[in-house]
Amino acid sequence: MIAYLIKIKTMFRFILPTVFLFAFSIECVQAQDFQQRAKFTGINLGLNGLASGIGAVINRGESERSGPVFWKGFKRGLVGGALIDIGMRTTKLINTEQQIAWAWPARILSSAGNNIVYNASMNQGWFDELSFSLYTFRFDYHTKNRKFRIRLNTMGLASLWLASNKGRLRFDRTIQSGVMTFESSNLVGIGNIQASGLAYPLAIALDKEVTGYSISNTFAHEMVHILQFDRKSWVRAYVHKTDRKLQERSKLYKSLSSYIHFDLSAPAVLLTYIITSPQEWTCRVFEQEADAYSRGFHRGCSR
Repeated sequence: MIAYLIKIKTMFRFILPTVFLFAFSIECVQAQDFQQRAKFTGINLGLNGLASGIGAVINRGESERSGPVFWKGFKRGLVGGALIDIGMRTTKLINTEQQIAWAWPARILSSAGNNIVYNASMNQGWFDELSFSLYTFRFDYHTKNRKFRIRLNTMGLASLWLASNKGRLRFDRTIQSGVMTFESSNLVGIGNIQASGLAYPLAIALDKEVTGYSISNTFAHEMVHILQFDRKSWVRAYVHKTDRKLQERSKLYKSLSSYIHFDLSAPAVLLTYIITSPQEWTCRVFEQEADAYSRGFHRGCSR
């Protein structure tokens, strides 16, 4: 009987925070937008829970059983997914308040969720490893040994190079939003589609013809894409053992890893985007999700 009560207590310890976060995120949804927004909320919670459970099994100890480890990772992934969802919903405030500074809390909330998902996928404590990417840098903090380090981020450097080829850096917007922001002209996206804005893993390019309210509207949409790039934090956990082996075999790679963070999440997202993207822009799931979070609705597929 006592063991049964302990199990119930443990279940509520993990499930109640998730229910609370889910309810908080749903509360922001207007009735007519509920179905669209709830769909993406469910996807964020479900996929992050599933990915965390699988990652936890991959990184389990030799004496640990797969079932309990998966269940623990899954529950924690749900909580992380809920925080990611709330971070994505915060991008709508960029649009409604016409203030790109709302990108800061959106990224911080989403990053907190990504950290929970990563630690769950690593089968370790909730906050054993904390990380945050800013501009071209990656900040990591290990709470157990209190080790802090700053490294260059490969995707930050790639974003700087790609976006700078499109136009000039807007220093004011970069500081206000915490995202490298460039002003450009004749932007062309995937599929040679004319775009008012483009998102890179850690940068945004806006067409110089975009002015007034359209700036915050477009920026909010592209900000969701930035958070989409961040979202697959569990990819690092999946290849953690392989990464450790590479560092053991290659002194050069180990040395480079001390100064450079090799980001695998963003390429995974980009590859998924390309594979799953039809020619029609409104039919792309990633674009529908960006619209749903940043504007409260998406226009649906016109095909």
